[in-house]
Amino acid sequence: LACISPKHCIEVCGSAAGCSNVAYPRLVMSVMPVGLRGLMMAVMIAALMSDLDSIFNSASTIFTLDIYKMLRKRASSRELMIVGRLFVVFMVIISIAWVPVIIEMQGGQIFYYIQEVSDYLTPPIAALFLLGILWRRCNETGAFWGGMVGFFLGAVRLALAFVYREQLCDQPDERPSFIKDIHYMYVAAILFWISSLVAVVVSLCTPPPEEGQIQTTTLWGLNKTKKLKNQEKDVNVLKPLNHSAFNGNGVLGEEKCHKNPNLLNGSETNLKNGQSRSSNNVTARDIETTYSIQNGGCAQSSGSKMVENEERRGVEEEDESCGAGDAKEERGCCIKVLDWFCGFKEELSKDQAITVQEQEKMVEELLYEPPTTKIILNIALVVVCSVGIFLFIYFSL
Repeated sequence: LACISPKHCIEVCGSAAGCSNVAYPRLVMSVMPVGLRGLMMAVMIAALMSDLDSIFNSASTIFTLDIYKMLRKRASSRELMIVGRLFVVFMVIISIAWVPVIIEMQGGQIFYYIQEVSDYLTPPIAALFLLGILWRRCNETGAFWGGMVGFFLGAVRLALAFVYREQLCDQPDERPSFIKDIHYMYVAAILFWISSLVAVVVSLCTPPPEEGQIQTTTLWGLNKTKKLKNQEKDVNVLKPLNHSAFNGNGVLGEEKCHKNPNLLNGSETNLKNGQSRSSNNVTARDIETTYSIQNGGCAQSSGSKMVENEERRGVEEEDESCGAGDAKEERGCCIKVLDWFCGFKEELSKDQAITVQEQEKMVEELLYEPPTTKIILNIALVVVCSVGIFLFIYFSL
């Protein structure tokens, strides 16, 4: 609205470009009562910590799983944990070293800097995300080239904005017209549509993705998967039991096991009579074999070989446990400090290991939303998007 002398801005807030950095804190400290001041300052600090935490964790995850794990395919979970934490430290150092760049761009006005940089780099990501969940025909090639084109154009615009810095209000603006007259918010909209167009064209010119690749990634595929799971549950509940698979009288079991009938008869007799393992070589593996034969399977190995395999497996497990104990004892103070810093914990034992079915069940429980909650969230989403679009258009025009 008005051009204030840069000397006056430096005296007030220490920045020649303007005092936008201290506008909100000074408003809070001057207008709000004592109790709410601390609350608002806590909210500001919490929001800052949340943003930094999300950025650092996302960057660490991308580097560890998409780059480092591709270079070292056999990396253990311990190694990935250490690499991820060290990359977070590296990102913190880079962020601190980036402060002079922030000062050079937009005269140190952090809010404008954040908005400008995000508008140059994030529109391609938003375009690809929406295409990926709403359009089944979008494939990996289209998403790659759409993201690369959008990122390249945004990086070029960011570099030009760094080269042609905005002049102070009391000095003439001699920058090129495509930088001076086109606001960065319009650039963000242009990058969004260019990335979407490139992704759509490349996807249509290349083979479509397979059904398994988009089964749980698109919105329609996810709904279809939920319907199929519900149908499978209904079928499993109503499906009659096949008793011939349990009593061992099926023809299939007799035909497959005619080569070694003594194994089934001997194992059943030993189990029924309660004889010991040492006298008849009956092991837990024999029980599993007998059960599999009764269900139509066929055992091709003798009881003595099963005993040898069980003994050999027991010796190997003892050696592994001893080796793990020795490794734990050999760890020094530095390794313990590194484990504590990286948040590394011992792997779950076999009894505590979570199966794939249990993981899927946990994910379904976490993602479940009651119908009322889903309706409220959808209405709130429409309202928030509508308000954001209105404010964007209002302040742009």
